[in-house]
Amino acid sequence: MKNLRLCGDCHNAAKFISFIFGRKIILRDVQQFHHFKDGECSCGDYW
Repeated sequence: MKNLRLCGDCHNAAKFISFIFGRKIILRDVQQFHHFKDGECSCGDYW
């Protein structure tokens, strides 16, 4: 298992892109899946 975490800049960029383009984005890090929709993340920005 790789020790990779989603960085803060990538997390914010994915939120911004999902808000601007109205798309759902799913990213995975070592702990959980992040579902971005309408500028919000499923983790509630607690990761």
